[in-house]
Amino acid sequence: MNNKQKPFTSDKWLHYQDVKVLKTKVKPTEDEKKKIEEFRKFIDEKAKKEEDTRRKS
Repeated sequence: MNNKQKPFTSDKWLHYQDVKVLKTKVKPTEDEKKKIEEFRKFIDEKAKKEEDTRRKS
């Protein structure tokens, strides 16, 4: 980029680019499903502990 050029004036910034590729979905593997389930349990337990400490206060 030259010093005289203004930022964000090149073709890649001025023209719309199709984003269909970004909309593709990838199914999680069994290992990922297990990790997701463990994470959700962890978050639920944390929220329950936090709620219990608020009730005790």
